[in-house]
Amino acid sequence: MRFGNRGKTNLAGVGSPGNESALGFPMIEIRQLAKPDVAASRELRLQALRESPTAFGSSHAQEANQDLEFFAERLGMSPDRWILGAFDSGVLAGVVGFVRDAGEKTRHRGFIRGMYVHPDHRGRG
Repeated sequence: MRFGNRGKTNLAGVGSPGNESALGFPMIEIRQLAKPDVAASRELRLQALRESPTAFGSSHAQEANQDLEFFAERLGMSPDRWILGAFDSGVLAGVVGFVRDAGEKTRHRGFIRGMYVHPDHRGRG
C-alpha cells in the first residue's frame, strides 16, 4: 500500500463508495486529504476537540478561532507525514495522521497521531 500518491487507496475490505460490504454497510474510500477537504476536515477536527478534549494535545477553544488557512497548512503532505481521510458516501467520516521519525537511525519508525472517527460511523468493523 502506497500513501505517497493522492489517488484512492484500496485496503482489504475497503473499496469505492457505492459498493457494499458483506455486512451491508457502504464501503469506505480512504485517501489523503487535500485542499478541497479543508472545510470538512476543520469541522471534523473541531467536533473531535469538543467531544473528546482529553484525547488531543490541543483544545477546541485554541483551534475554533483559526481560519481555513491554518487547517490547510496541516494538510500539507510529504513522504514523512500525511493525513488520511475515510469517506462514507462522500462524507468525511474519520481522519488519521502519520508522522515518520526524523532521526537518522530511527526513520524506519513512525507513529499515528490525531485519529478520530465521527460517532455515527463507529462500530462498523
